[in-house]
Parts: sequence; C-alpha cells; structure tokens
Amino acid sequence: MILRMLSGLVALTLMSLDLCVPVINHRTGDSDHCNKTVDIHQAVSSPPVTELNRGRPLHCSYKIRVRPVRDDWVVFVRFTRMHVGQPNQDRSQCIGGYVQIVDGYKDSNYSNRDSPGFYCGDIDSPKTFISETPQVKIIFHADSYGSDTVLQFTPYVEKQGEVPERYGQFPHLYPHRRGAPVPGSYCDRTFQECAPGRCFVQSPGFPGIYPRNLRCRYRVSVRQYLVGLDLTAFDVDGLRCDNMLLCFPRPIVRDAGQCPYDIVRIYDGPSLESPLIISLCGRGRLKSNIIASGPDILVEFVTSNSGPLLNTGFHFKADSIIDPDSSEPLQLRNNSCFVERYLPENKESTFSNLRSWYPPNTTCAYRFHTTSEDVIRLDFLLFRIERFTKCAESLKLYDAPEPNPTKIITKICDENKAQAMYESTGHYLYVEFVSSIGSLDGSSISYEFQVKSVGASSLESGHACSRVLDRDGQINLPLHELNATSQPMTCNYTLDASSLLHGRINLTLDVPFEKMTKFCSECKQEAIVLEISGASIDDSPLCMCHLSRKRSISIISMSSVMVITLRSNLVPGESKVLLTPSTSSKNTNSKDITGYFVFFSDVRCGPEVLKLDLQGSITFPSFQENYLPGTIHCLWHIPLLPGMDAGFRLENFIGNNCSSDYLKVNHVLLCPAVSEHSFVVQREDIKSSTVVLDLRATEAAEINFTLWWTQLRVLPAPSTATDYSLMSFGKECEFLCAASLTCIRKELVCNGVPNCPRSKDAPLKRYSPDEEPSMCNAGKNSFQFQWWVIGFGLGICVCVIFGVAYTVGKRCQSYRARQRF
Repeated sequence: MILRMLSGLVALTLMSLDLCVPVINHRTGDSDHCNKTVDIHQAVSSPPVTELNRGRPLHCSYKIRVRPVRDDWVVFVRFTRMHVGQPNQDRSQCIGGYVQIVDGYKDSNYSNRDSPGFYCGDIDSPKTFISETPQVKIIFHADSYGSDTVLQFTPYVEKQGEVPERYGQFPHLYPHRRGAPVPGSYCDRTFQECAPGRCFVQSPGFPGIYPRNLRCRYRVSVRQYLVGLDLTAFDVDGLRCDNMLLCFPRPIVRDAGQCPYDIVRIYDGPSLESPLIISLCGRGRLKSNIIASGPDILVEFVTSNSGPLLNTGFHFKADSIIDPDSSEPLQLRNNSCFVERYLPENKESTFSNLRSWYPPNTTCAYRFHTTSEDVIRLDFLLFRIERFTKCAESLKLYDAPEPNPTKIITKICDENKAQAMYESTGHYLYVEFVSSIGSLDGSSISYEFQVKSVGASSLESGHACSRVLDRDGQINLPLHELNATSQPMTCNYTLDASSLLHGRINLTLDVPFEKMTKFCSECKQEAIVLEISGASIDDSPLCMCHLSRKRSISIISMSSVMVITLRSNLVPGESKVLLTPSTSSKNTNSKDITGYFVFFSDVRCGPEVLKLDLQGSITFPSFQENYLPGTIHCLWHIPLLPGMDAGFRLENFIGNNCSSDYLKVNHVLLCPAVSEHSFVVQREDIKSSTVVLDLRATEAAEINFTLWWTQLRVLPAPSTATDYSLMSFGKECEFLCAASLTCIRKELVCNGVPNCPRSKDAPLKRYSPDEEPSMCNAGKNSFQFQWWVIGFGLGICVCVIFGVAYTVGKRCQSYRARQRF
C-alpha cells in the first residue's frame, strides 16, 4: 500500500516537471509500437494517441530484421495506410511530418542512408516499396502527433529469382543484368557490352515505389554499332495524388518545363556534357525506341527531396542496334550530319538513312562529285516508308553542289514515292534529308541507294530534258526520247523568274493529254505524266495524263518558280506504245510537248521588302488603276529590329471564304469577313528579324484590307495584380500597354496611330490606350501652357532691360549737364 502511494507521488511529481519543460524535440512512444526491430510479416502501426503524446513531436524508427541475412533477398514493405504531413509547393520539404525509408545499413555495400529523402501525404490504396538491399529501416516523424496522423505497414521478403519484373528470368545466369553498382553511390550503375535482352536500366525500387532525393546516373555502352533503349514501363511523377476519381494519371511528356519535381534525362554519350536527347516524366509508353548516335548513352534520374508515396519509376531494356547492311548510314554528330564523297569511275558506293535519334529541324546531307566529263547516277536499292509524317520528313535530290531550290530534281516523302533511278546533268549531285519534327529511333524513310560515276548519255544523263531557264523563251519536252528509254525517267524544266519583282510566268503548252487534275493520284497508273508545280494557289501540283490529241493550254504561275516535270512510270520490260496514231507523223517534233513562256512582274503586289520603321502599314490594293482581276499570290517581307516583337492589326479584310482567300502573317492565318484582327508575333517566332506576309486569293478584284504593325516588347505575365505598379520604366519599357502587357517606344505615343495591341476581351474602341484623347489632349494643353509661361517671362525680361537702359541713359545726361556748368 505504501509503495503504491509512493509510486503515485513520483508520477505526479514527474507530470509537474513535464509542465515546466518548454520544448521537447522528439518523444518516444510505447516500446511495443515505436523504436523497435520488426520481424518479417509482423504488422506495424503508429503508436496509439495518449495524453502523453497528443499534440507533441513523435519520432519512431523500425528496423526490419531478416534472419539469416542473405544478399540475394529483397525486402518488401507494404504500406496499407499513411497520412503523414504534406509536401510544400516545390517539394523541398514535408510540412507537419514525414516518413523515411533507409535502404541499407552502415555496413552495406551501397545505401541511401546519408540522404534518404522524405515521403509525406496520404494514400488511398496499398503501396509497396521493394528494397535494393536486405536491410531496411523505416523512420516515422510527426511535428504534432494526433489521431489524424497514421502509418501502417507490413514487411516481408522474397528471393531475387521470385521478382522477375526486376531481375528477369534466370537472374543467377546474368548477375549484372541491372548493371554494376558504382562504389560509394546508392543507385549509379554502369552497363558494359549490352546484348539484346540482358541489360535492364531501372529506377531504384522498381517495380515498387522509388525513393526520394535521388540523383542516379546509368552509363550504358555496347561493343559496336549503336545503343538503343526500349521503354517497357514508365511512371515518373505520373500521379500527383492517390485518388483516381479526382487525380487522373498525366500522360508522358517530353518538355522539361513540365517536369519540375521528378525527371528522367537521356544523353547521347557517356557524360552530362553530351547532347540531350530527351527529358521525360509522366506515365505511359513511348511509341518508339531511343537510339543513340554511337555506342554510349547516359540515363539520369532525379527526384525531389520530398514527395508522395505514389510513383513506381521506369524500366528500359538496353540493346545493341546491329545493322547487318554493308551500306554506310548517316550518323548524327553534334546534332548534324554531312557526307561528302568523290566518286571514281567504275566504282559503286552504297549509302542508307539516318538510324539514330535527331532533334526537330534536322538537315543531313550527302554531296557527291565526279570528274567534269561524267555525271552521277543514283539507284534506289531499297525505299520504304516506316511511318507517315505528311511530308514533314523528306529526301530531296538536287542537280547541283548545294541545295538550290531552282535545281531540285525531286522531293521524296510519304506523299511522293521514289523512282528507281535518277541522274545529274553535271558532275555534282546533292542528296538532302530534312525533318521538321525530329525522331527518337531514326528516319521515317528507310532507304538504301547506290551512286556511281557514269559517262554522259543523251536522255539518261538528263542533258536532253532537264534544264533551268531564267529568261523568256521556248520549251520542248522530248516525249519521243522519253518513250525510247529503257528505264523509268524523270525530266525537269525549272522556270525561274525570281530576278523580277514579284516575278510570275505565263506558260503556253501544246500537250497531247486529255486529263488535267489536281489529284495526281488519278494519274498514278498512267505511263506518261506531266506535272506542273507552282501553278495553283494551294501549292498542290497540277497533273496531266491519258495521251490523246494535242491541245493548247495556258497557265500563269502563282510564285516566281514553276517546275515542269515529265515522268515515265514504265518499268523495264513493259510495252512502250505511248503515242496514239493521231499524234504520230513523219515530223518527230510533233510527238514532243512544245510551248513558250514569258516572265513578267505582278504589279498588283507592290514592293517585296517594306521599309524598316517602328510602325508601318500596307493597304491592298495599293493603287486603283491597277485593280486587275484574276488569281493573286503576293509575298511581302517586313524587316524588324533585332530582338523585337511585333503587334499586328488587320482592318476591313474583304474577300471570299478562308479556304480560297487568306492572309498569312508568319504562321498566323487571317480570314476575311471579320471586322478586325489584333495579335502579337513574339520574337521567338521571327526568323532573321523578318516577318513574311503571304496573300493568296482566287480573285484579286474582290480583296481589300489594311494591315498595321508596330515593333514592341512583350512582357512576362504578372504573378500578382500589384506587379503593374511595380513595373519599372526605362529603355526597355518607355510606355506600358497595360491591357496586353506590351511596351512601345515613347515616340509612338499620341502620334495619331493606335499602336498598343488590343486584348481579346476588350471591346472595340476608337482609340487604343496610347491614343487616349484625355492623355494626348492633356499633353497638348500643358505644352501650350508652357509656351505661355515662357512668353510671359520673356516679356518681363524685355521690360526690365528697357527700364535699366532708360535709367542709365537719364543718369548719363544728368552727368554731362553738370559737367557743362
């Protein structure tokens, strides 16, 4: 009885002492629930909430015991409930509490014990962490413990062979399938001489939850050829919360700006200084593999210091991309590629397409040359379209040492297939691959061609039917010679009027074709096809086929260059009875396609290059006396100061529907029947400090518009409403157009032209903010007031000077009078 009373007094004394302690950093819970070693399959819950720990800090650690310890075991920690703290906005820390997973103890070969990162938030369904080592410790901390903070998990172990998602089949046969660990790091790994299916590049913990605060580097190399990555699973920051009804998985993205927390970067080489191929985050699959331009590739995986217990990481298969072909492929070097070869006589060289990744707007080329007496023949041994790009990727052949548009032989893509053989007219041939979209696994056009130097023949060399003409004259396409050749051939006549201001071509031809169409696929099966490019307002070629009696046609070009292509579609061995008896005669020239052409300037367009100024305008038609009818295509170039944006305002655009009549400003398409267009073209979209205006219309007499432009600067969007008042003015912003967040020069204010761009939601007004009547008139009134003050001051000064002069004169007269007397 006395002992019970003494123990009660001691407890009361300790409680009173607790009230005197100001702050406790960590409070340990009950020994059954906190700071203990956990056996396998033993369920663990956070300590119960009592009066001793309610509202106070709580810090617990749980070591998972595996007996006996074996390196071929991995620990599974299945989290069934978790609601601990919340990550802050940039995921740099957890607010209110956290959970840490330490993978590996101090005597482990590799461990994240120095910086394990922090998990926080809540989960709505069970999540599993799979360790890289057989030793795991769970740390649980709450700043203010209460009933709303909970953690429950159950550990268990499995052998590596029982986790095929991570180690694959027969892991004992391939001990380094997941790479060799780099000493002194937790997740850095190296892969040497990867063979197909034998190298797994994975995030730590895969296929379970990956750890926080990671910076992993995986260096992958193959013995020869190219190294490629096949993405089989990817979930890097693909889930922002665990509630699938409120937070849907976000798809995989390639923009690093959309991956502020966790990201995977892949480099074309062995180091971070190598070119960056792609940055990835999200959840999903890629449509293609990632193929480097050499035998080395680097994968970098970075995660934020804090975050939710949600995402499962990635799994790549690294393979050696073996090419059994004997041809020489284009290889990307420093984001470009170029091959130049001299072709000796009687020696053939074989080349093929770009097989590695390449960025958007890639141009790769071959330049072939031979002796001046010979020409170059190109034979396609293989041509296959791997994917359709709507001609965003193409192969161009030029009869020149450079990519001269006036000397193009053909453009080959998914909409224009290749012929069997092409020849140059001189001793140079330029082959260019162009891609505006980029690729991760090589060209969309698989090809293999053979080039060789051959002696110049009549039609095969192109001398008889491929020419570039830059002055008025006659044209003769040798249809009878084309019929006599042994292989399919292509002849090109390029009419170039670019030396004239808005040069155009008026072409008249006598053609033995019955059918004329814009749908060239309708002539695909015909033996002879005549194709004319540059003659339609939508840039589609005009095709003629189906041999018949001769008739005369007249065509006016829509641009300064018109290409006439005569093509034979026959294959060797086919019958070549192409001409009907009605077209045959003793005069072989009657079998040819003859005609004449005249170059002229389209005066309706006015000057091609407009003057450089802070503001300007263009009106169409510019003068009524040349209000000529007919289709029209005008190109104007607006020069701008370097580094400047441009604001545009289109007024009174009159025309037909947008499919036939439109004005394009760079890539902004403007249609008629809208009272006013107002928009801004930012400097990032302006190439060579020039904006191009492109007007196309089926009837020039029905087109009318006025386009104004102003050089200005677009400001970044303000984060708060007070940023407007904090805006500093100076050389960068002499006058602020607040509605559109743009800056114009002071000299454009109150000059009679509204230069501030109008916001989309603002109602139409007579004046823009830089031409507000109150502001401009107030400036004029103050200016007049200043002149009145200056005039009044000058009048007073004149009166004072006159008074002083009068006084001095009087005194001088008085002094002289006194001297006389």
